[in-house]
Amino acid sequence: MYERFPDLFEAFGKPSASLREGSKVKARDKEKEKVKEQEKEPYGEYVRLTKDEHRKLTERYGAASVKKMIDKLNNAIGSKGYKYKSHYRAILNWVVEAVGAQEVRAGPEWKCPECGAVHHSTYKVCECGWGR
Repeated sequence: MYERFPDLFEAFGKPSASLREGSKVKARDKEKEKVKEQEKEPYGEYVRLTKDEHRKLTERYGAASVKKMIDKLNNAIGSKGYKYKSHYRAILNWVVEAVGAQEVRAGPEWKCPECGAVHHSTYKVCECGWGR
């Protein structure tokens, strides 16, 4: 490149070593990302979390809710093609609210007095026949 534009480099000087090595820096960053990505485990077809991230979510929201959140994010990524730098942050950012809103719409939790099954619906009718 120096041979093609000698006047330009005489006027402004050669680029610094850091600019010439910019592609090397980017390559190192990509290698670091690959190492970080390898630490993540799949928790669905598209959702990837580290063990620590999954543990934090489970401690905070419970295993059943975390499974619903992962399913919600997995379906959103699969159907709409969303891309996230961090699936953990996406869950904290909007999936928690979306799953919580679904649970509220599903109705309050109640227990069947006859068979003991737990239901999430406004209508108190059980599969065992109670409430009909």
